[in-house]
Amino acid sequence: ARSEPHDLRALYLPLVSERLINWAIVPSPNPGWATTVFGEPDLERLWQAVATATRLDAPDPVAAWRAHDVKLKARAASLSERRFDAIRFHGPGTDLTVGLLQSSVWHAAEFTTVDGLEHFPNIPSEETFTTPDPLRVDGHVTATMPLELYGSIISGIRVEFEGGRAVKIDADRNADALRAACAKDDGGTLLGELALVDGGGRIGPLETVFYDTLIDENAASHIA
Repeated sequence: ARSEPHDLRALYLPLVSERLINWAIVPSPNPGWATTVFGEPDLERLWQAVATATRLDAPDPVAAWRAHDVKLKARAASLSERRFDAIRFHGPGTDLTVGLLQSSVWHAAEFTTVDGLEHFPNIPSEETFTTPDPLRVDGHVTATMPLELYGSIISGIRVEFEGGRAVKIDADRNADALRAACAKDDGGTLLGELALVDGGGRIGPLETVFYDTLIDENAASHIA
């Protein structure tokens, strides 16, 4: 969607946000992408990695996805029932507390249209996610993986938050690209998503940076 003309996005984004259509984003390996990931156009190696990430290597991929969906939805329901006031991320270079709204509900891979049609918008998916309180985010966070953003690779990301807003944005590489993206509108320095990913997923154990947010964000817990 990032590379499509603005007028096309203006047509389908309202349909997506209003749950009027079922849709899906899936990765499609090609030699150029393989070169970015592995340093050489090893397309077969990339297909194998993508097959693992998307559960295409299972004897019955559809059954594997349904079983995975059951697990993720149960996890999301459990998180919603706990009614957490905040989530704290803590580790090397990170000590961030993200407040949650009283109305925050955790979601997982499967979505349903207004007509009751179930679908998986993102394949692969390993996350359970929710909407944070945009005014209660404090601390600092360091990304463990690079971020692909509008064609730029941003690595070594470090962000400090106060009262919900990112007050300092830095990176070892292409920090200006991240700052520019966050400065596009007044909401650019606020959080819109908090997602948790456990160690039992398919993507993290691959220890591979795909330089594609669809896959990379599902390797570890993250914020957006």
